[in-house]
Amino acid sequence: MKSIFTYLCLLGGALFCNSCEDYLSELPSKGANQPVTHIDQLIGLLNNPNVRELDATGSFLTDDTGFTTEFYDEAYTFFSNSEPFYYYTFETDKLASQAMDPLWTSLYATIYNANLILENANEVEGDPDTKEQIKAEGHFLRAYSYWRLANQYCLPYCEANLNEPGLPLRKTTNMEESLVRSSLEETYRFIDEDLTEALKIKVTTTDQPWRVSQPTIQAFLSRYYLFRGEYEKAVSAADEALKNAGRVQLKDYNSISAGMSFIPGFLEFPEMGNFTENQVVMWQEFFYAKTSGNIQSWYVPSEELLAHYDPTNDLRRRKLFTYNSMLLLPETANGIFLGYNFFYWITPQIPSGVTIQEVMLNKAEALLRQTNPAKDEALELLYDLRKHRYDATAEEEIIRVEAATNDEALKKVLEERRRELPFTHRWFDIRRFAVNETAWDDVEITHSFYAITDGAVDRSQVKTYTLPVGSRRYAMPINENDISASNGTIKQNEF
Repeated sequence: MKSIFTYLCLLGGALFCNSCEDYLSELPSKGANQPVTHIDQLIGLLNNPNVRELDATGSFLTDDTGFTTEFYDEAYTFFSNSEPFYYYTFETDKLASQAMDPLWTSLYATIYNANLILENANEVEGDPDTKEQIKAEGHFLRAYSYWRLANQYCLPYCEANLNEPGLPLRKTTNMEESLVRSSLEETYRFIDEDLTEALKIKVTTTDQPWRVSQPTIQAFLSRYYLFRGEYEKAVSAADEALKNAGRVQLKDYNSISAGMSFIPGFLEFPEMGNFTENQVVMWQEFFYAKTSGNIQSWYVPSEELLAHYDPTNDLRRRKLFTYNSMLLLPETANGIFLGYNFFYWITPQIPSGVTIQEVMLNKAEALLRQTNPAKDEALELLYDLRKHRYDATAEEEIIRVEAATNDEALKKVLEERRRELPFTHRWFDIRRFAVNETAWDDVEITHSFYAITDGAVDRSQVKTYTLPVGSRRYAMPINENDISASNGTIKQNEF
């Protein structure tokens, strides 16, 4: 049991400290046996942005993805392993045998650092108010990390699944702490407890969106309660976040200008497509800066997803779906393929942390699902968002959404959510739609692709692959190396 968490202790420092202040050259860790004596050592764990969540789920698994045989025929030389195809064909159990799982590893490293903060905050030298602040941040970091892990490696939250396997709950830095998986109910109870403590934070604003403030926590709670079906609470949390948004503002896509791409005859949008790390973390729409991506994050849209956009007036369709999109296809390729490109920083990245547009959409959906639906207020939120996403020359009736019934309004909100939050958020939504109180929003995903045999792509035959509603494959497998490192204490998901 020591081996996995000794590794996490060492990795935790590496993940968080590439660009820390000088005093972080002696960052405390259990692995290094360095004493924690001053609050600045703990603040250092929080001051360095670590915003990338390395995960290919959103890239290849959802119905937003159009990883077609035609695309593969042009791009197959770029794929060095079978991981994308296991996602795309829903053979996700085979992912367990990959060399490592960077999402699991990095999130447990974050949890270790949160525990380090919580164990030492009261004991170190430093300002008492600052201690209370960083303790609240530590609780939020741990809660967010466990929520992210639960929505990757556990079945969706609902009453029927409460006794299903949850997560190994690391509450301390003690490397002898049990690795037995808790139940899903116990996992969420622990997240609840952490969020309650996080709400004690007194900081109302921050110019570092990877740090935590009151609006950050409320923004996340609007997501958290929406996913749990506690709609009145989701509305209340969203209201608090939006009321105190401060620096967090919607970007008007009319202000994003075009330039020439490296493919002759096509345009790109450099503000979105050539980001530095600093530009990503400071994006004005973030309540909490996190992005999802993978070394092979090829965000190729499906025809179904593209059909949701107005090709003339919707600036998301015109500016985020571009022909170069960092897909790296050669200029001499027989086909030119669209790709979704929100940020390009090292690899294509999509916002996964809470943004102001997500909070607006969380609120709009919760308003329509709550006991006393508020249709007009929900549609007004859509209008406020769409004004920043549609061409300024578009007619008012194009931007404004109308709906005669509550169900029709809810469908409009979910359509807008898919346009605004594709790929990464789509996977989370598909999971929760399968267990919520309505049946008409359930999604069965179907992909057409070549046959996969022993990890190899057989281009001689094409098959249809289906992920049914409520599949146990909604939970990704835990890497076999992590299970082995726990001496078999961590149990694998059943498929």
